[in-house]
Amino acid sequence: MTSRNNSVMAGCVVIVVCVIAGSSRAGGFDNSGVGIKGISMGGALVGIADDASAVYYNPAGLAMKDQNSWDGEIYGYGIFTDFKYTANSIENSSDEIFIIPGLFVSRKQDDWAFGLGYYVPYGGGGTAYKNFQGTPYDFEYEVGIPALTPAIAYRLRPDLSIGAGASLYMGTMESKVFDPNVSTMVKSKYDDYLAGYGGNIGLMYKPTEKVSMGAQVKSEVPVKMDGTVTVAGNESDSEVDFTLPWYFAAGIGYKPITRLTLGLSFCHMLWGDMDKMTFTTAGREIERSTLYRDSSTVGLGIEYRIIKDIALRAGLKYLQGATKTEGLNPAANDVDLLAGSIGVGYSITKFMELNISGSYTYGSKEELNSQTFDQNPVVLLVGVRMTK
Repeated sequence: MTSRNNSVMAGCVVIVVCVIAGSSRAGGFDNSGVGIKGISMGGALVGIADDASAVYYNPAGLAMKDQNSWDGEIYGYGIFTDFKYTANSIENSSDEIFIIPGLFVSRKQDDWAFGLGYYVPYGGGGTAYKNFQGTPYDFEYEVGIPALTPAIAYRLRPDLSIGAGASLYMGTMESKVFDPNVSTMVKSKYDDYLAGYGGNIGLMYKPTEKVSMGAQVKSEVPVKMDGTVTVAGNESDSEVDFTLPWYFAAGIGYKPITRLTLGLSFCHMLWGDMDKMTFTTAGREIERSTLYRDSSTVGLGIEYRIIKDIALRAGLKYLQGATKTEGLNPAANDVDLLAGSIGVGYSITKFMELNISGSYTYGSKEELNSQTFDQNPVVLLVGVRMTK
């Protein structure tokens, strides 16, 4: 085996360790920060799904909207990361900023409804440690997997609807790490305009004007991205394959009075089924365990319309880390998280609402072999919702 091949193989091992870490949120690659109301209300929309972001939360909700109506939203939010990794009595901090966009639009026509969404359900963040562990080298990692999802829904009867969506996923993963085995930086970059595809199906049951219940299943998503690995100035073609897991979600909405909406949602994700990732670099295939486990999220949300033009929203969400303790690493710090959020919507015209919200996430500090992992990101969102 040539020295170049040795370098490439050593570099692949480093890349695998970084890439399997996941995103800037807990739960594998999961990023449940989607939609203006969803982010403000702790993601508790599975049983409510009363705006265009139902494309993501529960497409069946699209058919429960007002007759012959349009609904849409466009937003962007900044993730202000706060990762801390400590080993050998040296603490490294990462405080990168990532801007995540989102767009949803829907149309209700008779008993049918149609929707379209562009959002980032997986990834959407990363880490960058300067002078990692006291060395002159940086440690960088980033991943984002946006989705484009058309959806359709049908109202079977006044209190019951069904909906489904089909998602096309784009993807990008990048890392830059110093590898002591070859005494040089190892860089990787994977991207693809069509990295994978999947689907979702949902039900919405609304027995009374005050109560609504919903359920949704999201299919697994086979992902394949082409890219390159560069070691000691030598660039080799590479490919990564993995499968994002099934999601099972349920929720309930309750309106005790006209101005007040309460929501509760639960989602179980089969991250334990994503037990490996396969890398093929310079014609050589390497399989590596992800050390993932199944994980869950629970969200509580509230919306209160003070007056006709002003709505206050708040939420609380628990996100379970999908990485087993022995698999924790500094690229993601995939620990359990508790996120609190608050937001306000102000109707600037009859058809347009300006929204601002923020959230703070508390991470449970984890320890492994004298290493500590922690993260406490902040999210700030600005967006516009439209109805007609």
